[in-house]
Formats: sequence, C-alpha cells, structure tokens
Amino acid sequence: APTSVPFQQLCGFRQRMNPQQGWPPGYGPNEQQPVQQTQTVYYTPQPVQVTTSTYQPQPVQTTYTMAYSGASQPYVVQQQSAPGYTTSYTQQGAWAGTQYAQDPSVTYSYQQEIQQPVATTSVSSTANPFLSAGTNPYASVGSGAQSVGSPAPQVPPRHSAPPAQTANPFLGSESPLVQTPYQSSPASPMPDQQPRAKTPPPDAPSEAPKKHLVNPYEGDNSNWVRGQSMPAAYAGGAQRVGAPSLPPKPSNSSRMLRGYEIVSTLHSFVISRKGINNEFLIIEKKSNGTPGAFQIVAEKPKERQIAIYTAYAIMGIINIQNESFLVLVTAIDPVGRLQGSEIYKVNTAHFVSFSARNEYQYSQQPKSPATPVQKFVNGDAGLLYFSYDYHLTHTLQRQQLMKAELASQPMWKSADRHFFWNRHLSRHFIRNKLSDYITVFIRGHVGIATDQYIPDSKRRLDYILISRLSCLRAGTRYNARGVNDDGHVGNFVESEQICEFDDYTCSFAEIRGSVPVFWEEPSIKGTHVPMLTRTPEASVPAFKKHFDGVLDSYKACHIVNLLNDAKKGEKTITDAYEDQIVRFKGLDSNKLKYTHFDFHVVCANRKYENIRLLIQNPDVQKDFESFGYYLFNKAEQRVISLQNGIFRTNCLDCLDRTNVTQTALAKTAIQMQLRDLSGRNYIADESRFGSLFNEFWANNGDALSKAYTGTGAMKSSYTRKGKHTFAGLLDDGIKSVTRMYVNTFQDQDNQEAIDLFLGKVGQQDDAALDDSPHPSKISVGGSVDKQWIRAQVLARQNEFSSYMPQYILTGTFNCNAQAPQDNVDIGDWLDPIKVDHDRVDMYVMTFQEIVELSAKQVWSAETENSRAWERTIANRINSFRKPNNKVVLLRSAQLVGILLCVFVPEDQIGNFRDVQAETVSVGFQGLAGNKGAAGIRFVYKEASSFCFVGAHLSAGPALEDRVSDYYNIAGQLKFGNNKNYGTPIQDHDFVFWLGDLNMRINNGTYEEVVRRVYEQDWPGLLRLDQLRLAQQEGLCFKGYSEGEINFAPTYKYNRGEDRYDTSEKKRVPAWTDRILWKTSNRVRQLLYTRNEILFSDHRPVKGLFEVFVQIVDKDKLKALQQELKRQAAQMDRTQLEQQVAALQAAMAANAQASPVGQMVSSPPTTPHSSSDMVGSPAPALPARPGSVTLSASPSPALPPRQSQTVQPETLLSFDSISPVKQYSDALTSICREYGAALGNATLIMSTTNLLASTVKNLLDFLDDQQTNPHALPFQEELVGATQAIARSARALAADSNSQPLHAQVVIAAQGLITVLEKYNSAF
Repeated sequence: APTSVPFQQLCGFRQRMNPQQGWPPGYGPNEQQPVQQTQTVYYTPQPVQVTTSTYQPQPVQTTYTMAYSGASQPYVVQQQSAPGYTTSYTQQGAWAGTQYAQDPSVTYSYQQEIQQPVATTSVSSTANPFLSAGTNPYASVGSGAQSVGSPAPQVPPRHSAPPAQTANPFLGSESPLVQTPYQSSPASPMPDQQPRAKTPPPDAPSEAPKKHLVNPYEGDNSNWVRGQSMPAAYAGGAQRVGAPSLPPKPSNSSRMLRGYEIVSTLHSFVISRKGINNEFLIIEKKSNGTPGAFQIVAEKPKERQIAIYTAYAIMGIINIQNESFLVLVTAIDPVGRLQGSEIYKVNTAHFVSFSARNEYQYSQQPKSPATPVQKFVNGDAGLLYFSYDYHLTHTLQRQQLMKAELASQPMWKSADRHFFWNRHLSRHFIRNKLSDYITVFIRGHVGIATDQYIPDSKRRLDYILISRLSCLRAGTRYNARGVNDDGHVGNFVESEQICEFDDYTCSFAEIRGSVPVFWEEPSIKGTHVPMLTRTPEASVPAFKKHFDGVLDSYKACHIVNLLNDAKKGEKTITDAYEDQIVRFKGLDSNKLKYTHFDFHVVCANRKYENIRLLIQNPDVQKDFESFGYYLFNKAEQRVISLQNGIFRTNCLDCLDRTNVTQTALAKTAIQMQLRDLSGRNYIADESRFGSLFNEFWANNGDALSKAYTGTGAMKSSYTRKGKHTFAGLLDDGIKSVTRMYVNTFQDQDNQEAIDLFLGKVGQQDDAALDDSPHPSKISVGGSVDKQWIRAQVLARQNEFSSYMPQYILTGTFNCNAQAPQDNVDIGDWLDPIKVDHDRVDMYVMTFQEIVELSAKQVWSAETENSRAWERTIANRINSFRKPNNKVVLLRSAQLVGILLCVFVPEDQIGNFRDVQAETVSVGFQGLAGNKGAAGIRFVYKEASSFCFVGAHLSAGPALEDRVSDYYNIAGQLKFGNNKNYGTPIQDHDFVFWLGDLNMRINNGTYEEVVRRVYEQDWPGLLRLDQLRLAQQEGLCFKGYSEGEINFAPTYKYNRGEDRYDTSEKKRVPAWTDRILWKTSNRVRQLLYTRNEILFSDHRPVKGLFEVFVQIVDKDKLKALQQELKRQAAQMDRTQLEQQVAALQAAMAANAQASPVGQMVSSPPTTPHSSSDMVGSPAPALPARPGSVTLSASPSPALPPRQSQTVQPETLLSFDSISPVKQYSDALTSICREYGAALGNATLIMSTTNLLASTVKNLLDFLDDQQTNPHALPFQEELVGATQAIARSARALAADSNSQPLHAQVVIAAQGLITVLEKYNSAF
C-alpha cells in the first residue's frame, strides 16, 4: 500500500549532507528544489522499500537513494554530489554497532562523479539488490557508490516465499526466532573499515546491532514524539535490539552462554531466560516512567511488541532524572576461564527507558538522560566484570571458608558488599526475590593467562590477577580522599594473585587504600594541597572502624606507608596517620604493624629497583613468613595453609608508588610459593613468564589508575619492562598533563555518573522505602500505595520515635581582623547562662573579618588567626566543663575572613556522621571571598540533619546587594562531591543561619537612631530594620525565625570604646550581627543577647537553643512498614488516593504552625505568591554571584538596580605589597576561573570582561613606570597574552560546551600567568 513518508524520517538518522566547507556556490542542498519523490512499501513477510529522490540544482544534479529491506538488510543510503566533492555518510544514534557503523563516531567519505541525469525510479524486492551474494553495496564501482547509469539488478517477484526461520538459542532449541521487518543479519563491513579487534567467546555473539524501534503510539491516534505521524510500515512488528542470534555451539564448548530475551511492550517488559520456556518475568511500566509490579507467569503475554532485546546479563534498574532505565549487557569481551568458570568484561550496556514513548525517542537521537552513566559503564571506562558461576567478590580463601554458605545461597546474597557494584541497581530484583535475574558485577581488573611455564622451577601454571575496587567510597581522585564515618576509604582495592599449578592452587592477596583519616586536597592557587579536615580526636571512631574491618577480614595487617616527609602536605597526612595508629587499641595485640618507606627518597632519580630495600626490611620479611599464603591441594581436595595477614600499601593517590610496591610484594609471594613447592624461587624478568608477570601488573596499575584519575598509571614503564626508558619518561609526562586536565574539567561529571550508578544521589526512587533509616528520607514519589505508606509513616512517627532535648550554643562575632587577645576574656560570650556548660551538646561559632581583607587575603586567606581562635575557644570552653567531658573541634570551614567551627563533646563524636563543609564566594562578582558564606552540615544520631551557615553579606545602605547575596548563597551552597546533586541548605531538619548580615536601619539619621538606642526603643527601631522589612516583603529569609531582640545594635563602635562611630562618616547603628533558624516545631530559643568585647567595631552575639532530635527505633519502623504494606494491598486505588491527600494536607498544616515554645518577636509576614524556600532562585536573579536586578521583586519600594562592572581597585586594599604583584595575584585568580567555565557562556564573558578591566588598570600603572627597562616588554607581552585569551574566550562563548575550545582558553590563561610570573620580581 503506497504511502507518503518524508525522506529524512524514513532514513531514520540525520545525514551530514552539507559540510560547512566544500560546497561551491549554488550546490548546497539548501538550494535544491525537489523534482519528484516516490515510494513503495510492502508488508511482511516480504518487506522492502526503495526510495529515490531526484533533485535538480543548477548547473548539476544531485541524487539521494535510500534502500531498505526489513527481511535481512539494514538501510543503505547513497548520495551523488557535484564532481570532485566529498559526500559524508554518517551513522548515528541507534545505528551504533551495526556492520555499517561499528563506531558511531566514524564518518565514511566517498568521491563520486555525476553521470547523466536520471529519472526517479522505484524498486521492490524481498532482498536488498545492492547486497546480493554477500557483496558490499559500494564494491561495484571502484571510487564509491554504484554508478547512476548502471542497469537495475534483477529482483525476485513481490510475492516470493517468506525468509527461513532461524532457531533462537535464547529461547531453547525448539523455539524458532520469528523474523520481523526490523531484524537484521550479519553482513560484510564497509570498505576501508576494520572490524573491532575483539575475540568473542566460542559461543558468544558479536556486538549487538541497534536499529530504530517501533513507535509504541502509532495506531493509538497518537503522534510521534517529534510531531510527525509514523509510517504504517512501522506497525508490522518489533525490532530485535541487542545481542544477535548466537552461532551454533562449538563441539568443544562445555556449555552454552547464558542470556535473556527482553520484549518491550507498551505497558511492560517481558523477560525470558535462555532455555526456560515456561517462565516469563513481567515488569510493569508505570505511566511516570518507573517500574511497577514484578510478576512471574508461565505463558508469554500476547501484547503488541515495541522492540526485542537480547542480553548476556541484566545489570539492574537505575533512576536518572525521575526516569527509570533497565540496564542490559549487550556486548561482552571474554577474559578467560577461572576454576572452570568463564569471566567476562562488559563492553556495552544498553539503557532501555521504562517510558515507552521515550524508549522510541532515545533510539532516534544520540543522547539520553542515561548517556553519562552509560559512558561510565561501557568498555574501559567502566572496568566491570562478571561471571555466571565464579564468586568474583571473594578471594579463593574466603570462598573456601564460606563454602557451605556459598553453596546454599544465591550469588548476590553471599557477595561481599565492598565489591558488589550493581547492588543498588539490583534492589528491585532483590526485593522481589528474583535471584535468577541478578548478576554480580565487580569493578577493577581481571587478567588470565593459561599454560605458562617457569623454566627455573620447571612448573606449568595458569596465572590470574584480580583487583576488586571497593564501591563503598567510590569516586574520582580529588572527590574520594581519606575515610568516611563508616570507616571506608577512597581507592580501596583488594588485589589477588592466583597461581593454578597442576597439583596445587596458590592465592596471595594484598590491599591498598587512602590514608584512613579525614583529609581533602582542595585546589589553592591552582595547586592541590592535602589538608586535614577533622581533629585527631574526631577521627578516632572512623579510623577504628576501618582497621577493625581490616583485621576482621584478614586477621592481621602490615601497613606500608610510602608518603614523602619532604612535602609538607604529605608530612601532615603521615603525622596524622601515625598518631591514629598509636591511639588504635589493636596495636596492643600486635595485629597491626607499621612501616614508613619514603619512596621518593629511597627510590630517588627513578631508582625504583631500590624497592628491594623494603622487601629486605626485617619486619616485612618476618610478616611475609608469618602471613603466608592460601595453598590448596587439588589431588587431596584439602587446604594446606591459609593467609593469616595482609599488606596494606598506600601513597597519596594509592596509584603509581603503590603499583611499584605491590608488584614487588606479589613477586616476592610467588617466589615464596615456588620455593615451597619446587625448592627454587627465581623468576627472571627476561623470561616469558617474567615478562608476562610484569605486563599483568602494569595492566592492573593502568586499569586502577584509569578508574581513579582517568589516565593510565605513571611509572608503568618500569613495572612493564623492569627498567627505565626515555619513552617511559615521556609517557609519564603526557599522563601527568592529561591527569591535570581530566581531574580539573571532567572529574565532576565522572563523579556524578558514579554516584548515580551507586545510588548515592538522594533517593533515586521509591525502592528506597524499605532501606531508609529515617522516615523523612523516604522518597516522595512512587506508586499510590507507596505514597500512602510514606504518608502513614510520617503521620505515625510517635509509634517508633522518641525525642531527646539537645542544647546548642551559637555565636557570631565580626572580630575586625583581630586575633584572640590575652587580656580579653571571651568567657562571657561563651557562657550559655541558662544551662550548665556540661549540658551543652554543640557549640557553633562563626567569625567575620578574621583576617585583614587586603588584596592578597581576598583571593586566598591565611589561617593563623583561624587556628588561634579555634584553640582559644576550645580551651576556654573546656575550662568550664568537667575533665571527663571535654569538647573537641568536629569541623571548621574558612572562606577568607569567614570562619565557622563546630565543637562537640569528645565522647559523642560517634553520633556525628556525614560531616561536610562547603563555601560560597559572592564578593568581587563571585571571584573573591571577602563576602560569602561557609557551611557545615552533619547527621546527628542517624536521624536528625543539621546545617549551619556562617555568612558575611555585602555592606552599604542598599538592600539589593544583600538580597542577591542571600539567593546566591542559598542556591549555590550544596554539600557533597557533585554540586548538581548535592544536598542544599533547605534539605535539613535544622537550619541555622548566623553571621554579619549587614542589615541596616532604614530612613534614620545617626543622631535620631543613637537617641532612640539610649532610650532603648527597640520596637520602634526594629520597625525600620531591613531584615524584618525584607522578611515581610518576602524578599529573603522567608520562613526563618529570630528571637526577640532586647539589646542595643551591635554596629558600629569605635574600636576599644563603648561609643558608636564618632568618625567623620558617623555610620548609623544597626543590628548587623544576627542568628536565625528554620525548622519544624522542635526548637526553643532560650537565650538571645550580645556581649561586650571592645577590641572590634562590632559586638558579639550569642543564642542558646533547645532542639528536640528524633531517635528512631528501626525495628518498630520496619514492623510498621510491613503492616502498612499488608493494609495497602487490601485497599483500592481510590481509597489510597483520598487518604494520601488528607494526610498530606494535615502535614502541610502542621508544618505551617508556629513552633512550640519559641520566644520570637518576628513581625507578621504578608502572604506572597512567590515561594522563598531556602535555595530557591529568586525571579530574575542570575545564577552567577554578583550584581543583580530586582525588577521581579515583589517590593514596590525597591526600584530595579542595574548591574555594574566593578573596577578591581574599588574592592582591593593594596597595603604595602608591590602593585604589580597585587595586580598579578588578582589576574592569576581570574585566570583560574576559566577552569570552571565549560558550558557557561555567561561566566566566560563576565570573566573575560573582568580580566580586560584589570589588565587595563595594570597597563595604566605600567605607563608610569617607563624608567623601569622591563615596563615596555612587560606591556607588550601582557597585551599579547590577553588578546590570545580574548580570542579563545569569544570562540568558547559561541560554543561553550566544546572541550577543545575550553582547553585553548585554559592554555591561553596559563600563558598570561607565565608572563605575570616572569615580570613580578622586576617591579
């Protein structure tokens, strides 16, 4: 039946027909007018369509030919163009993986000559005439496509017999594979295209062809998502996507490869296992694109099919941007056989949407929401391995000790949680007890070499190396450092070396992992500097958890620390490490030993062979003998010996130095095994096995390094060759530069993909209901029954919860750059007054202007004053508390002059988890930290989350800047490795915002305000207070509470006096220093007052709060959830929806009720249409910090304010430092901003404008320095470098997501920094 279908739509992919360069005038497709277009479509079982569209441009003709055969061949697209010009064939989207486009990024080009004009033709056939006899469609003409003038080939008649049926091995030998119009079969590759260099397993299919899917909405009076009606030809049936049909089983294969067939329908996925014909798993597709009910049935449902997928394994279900995807492994690489089981590496995973509409749409386009995670999973990036039978998460020794457990449980249930990477993705199958559909994946490296020979010992062996990367603190290099509160460390890897001899099996394991103290490596002035984030006392619980786990798993541990004492940052980490080891009680039992081997000193000048000095260390030699190795006698089927200890190696990244060291330890272990089994233990590096051993460990180091840094390991040339080479040195240099780029510009995206894959980004869907430790963490979405359960749980919290009062003393002080003074007692400020010190559970203190805000400090502040204030506060508090109830610093955060610190009782440290700190700069258009905020958040007693924000907002009488600062801080301050999915301020149970908010008194003269202060007319003055007015107008801090103010304004005083400002400026007194909070009805403020410390122009303020934290009984919560599930199953949907609506309305009303017992004197708020949740963006406020326009503000009294370019000298105080040095520091910091500019055109241009303005000021200064012989060349190089940045920045602003253009800008900025450094000393 003829039908009219647009040519581009029928092709199914976007052609790159008109390159920007290469077409002469008058020849582009945009200048062509279609003369004729015809099409013929036949239905199954002989589906064929050939379309020829003829165009006649002047002065030549271009012809496009599209041939389609649904029976056996994919699309073939031919294009003839003007003489001598190139035609591009681009296969995109769902074509990736076909024999015509094994790499979607490859573009095929052919030179074609035009012949005579040809009339439009229509051809029909049951097979593609251009692919007859297995030939290539482009092989008939030497230079390209088939000649236009060639005769049409003979084709079979329309009603020829249907194609033969092929057995489908995924459904058993009896089940035929029904051919559909969208099924493809193998064909020869395109000319000049090499197939993938992969060796499939004997019974494995090649990589999966992917083609366009049936539109699920065609036929339901629904339109295609792109707005065009789909052709009727698509209604003929589903397309098979994924692994193609398996070839016949080789005679020497022990078994068939396992697999699954997944049929996608409009309302469900139907999954069947290979060889199982009477069991089908039905997974419901809910209307919101998430999984619904899981059900096993005996017969395959008869429902219209959208697509058919075949897969080797099901990785699980992931939720991304509120949409769920079924993750299927559709292409694999065989690694080898271990203990009789095949090991595979994931090559390609296919993410299939639970939204039928989106499933079709994503097949038509190259990207989907799952694309970033898909890139993480696939190929060398993912480094994911699996086996159907072998327990990859366990060493051979653990498998032997857990033999009974492993035999009686499904693999996922006995898997080691440290290395079970897809457990989160498998949660739906786990909850529904579908063990047959769960495959366990590890991440790391697996290498297998069979039939190796060691001449000196005259032994043959299979050599296996397995490295298991932990998923419990997974992340990229600068995002996963140190330890977390559960004792898990970054880059923790268990490496196992297995030697399978003819008569014995040996196994030796060793581990690596980041130093288990709390430390980070932030970028300071472009350099990453290791620094501790918690005090030694606050690190003890996590350190103990870590080594308790190590000793529980491996019995004993010998620590090998490779850090360098000459580097200040590494020395700091080593000192903290050794301090924790001394504190660790396990040291008393001699189970933990420590060796510090300064690798950079001992192996200086690339003398890595000196690693033998570590192996020869008597303590190391002793532990090698005492730890031993796992040895199993195959003939007698019994264990001869066990490994009784583990070597734990670390450097800073646990990569390059660690790779060299672990290779040496592994070689020592295998030599010890050969000595015990053969009496000879020598392995020559130049021998075949010696080379293989080195190659395996080098590959292992490269894989682990790629997982952590994005590049292969450095020093791998030594590991691989056993010696240094110039090529290896050059390779290390290239890797170092690549690491810097990847870590700077790609780590955040990679971290986001890892967190999404592991389910560490919030609650990804309603599957978290059963696992939540606290009702407030349960997801809001999900099916109506789960919404009802959540609403019931929240409404009945008193059945499983109790509330415990805790006392928090908060304080804020703008100390005017003053350090603590011996003659000034701060004890009054720290006195809670209403309760004894020993009853206070948290002290939260914030400072502003803790350093002088000079030009240098604005960009990067010193920390001496901060450390001095921290020590002074801790000592003064402890002088009031009992000796056995001392406080320690939990965490501090500093942003230039802003310091926020939290002190807690030492014996309560274990109750604080997920302690994180972040800062946000809003000064100098977001570049400088003279204004902004520092935030600290944590979870207390597993149930209550706290967030404290210490802020310093913009000064001056105008309110607009402070409103802008508020929204910038509230919107940008997010906690976590990835800011796109970080925890914002408002997502906490208790939020406290304190600091110098710089809110002034409106419309008051100095004399009038001072008079009313002496009269103590607080109500009259507060009616003019900007903060109260802003809250009433809904401008900022909506929903926040503040205690009753019964004290005088805290600003501005003469320093050292008790008098308000008597200088010429006579600044109007104001309550600039404030403490606010936002929470539910579980807070009482007991105290809100100021104290008299005279050395600053501000007075400190403090507030004492009684908060009621929730204590959850997990057993009672779980029992309630189970009971509610049973009740929900007996109710119909209408009843559930009605009760959910009623419960939600009741909870909303309770949330708006005024807090119980609060002593507040806040003015009544006027209803306003705009929401002012903390962190919600204000209308018309830009995301970038800086000047904003309040044109959309609800306050009619505030006129719109125009954004202005702030000159650098208006904010910088140049003191006594050289002006050139200060300009250089400012320009260097501005240049660093380009590193975060990828994808943000606004940031690119604003940074460039600021750069140009600052350079102009520096050039003006240099004009006055012409007596200096360096001034003129400095100006010339300065202008040249700035112009290079401007050119690159303009190009990047036009295409802000281009990584190559971004790299050019960063390189140009580095060029300017080099010029500045060159001339700094000359002035």
